[in-house]
Amino acid sequence: MSILTTVTFRFQTPAGPETVWRSLTDEPRHFPGLTIDSDWRAGSTVRLGSGGLAIVGRVLRCEPVARLSHTLGDHPARPEVYVTWELTPIAGGTVVELYVDELGDGRDITGARPEDIAEIESAWQPVVDALRTVIDRCIR
Repeated sequence: MSILTTVTFRFQTPAGPETVWRSLTDEPRHFPGLTIDSDWRAGSTVRLGSGGLAIVGRVLRCEPVARLSHTLGDHPARPEVYVTWELTPIAGGTVVELYVDELGDGRDITGARPEDIAEIESAWQPVVDALRTVIDRCIR
């Protein structure tokens, strides 16, 4: 039995949703040390890579300037990670939320283990931080 663990990241930026969207889709530098390749249309492949490493997924939903959802994992038919970026315009900027839903091995049927959450946070916080840096550079 697999257990779904969800970790949410959230930050606010003075950049508008269009700038954030471009930073997510046109400037894929928010994945530190990895290249990312996709046309970001629903059903399209998402490929992250570095050297010989390749992580493949599928775009699930793409609503420009609002929401981008895709999977990541070694087996596109059985993805291990679901990633959703949501952009909410607010007065003076945008709220950016990242939801990372990861399937665990089910060793603990009571729910997510603290070490699973810590592992997800340690993997994705640098991505969020790098995205903020890219956005900040765009608005300077």
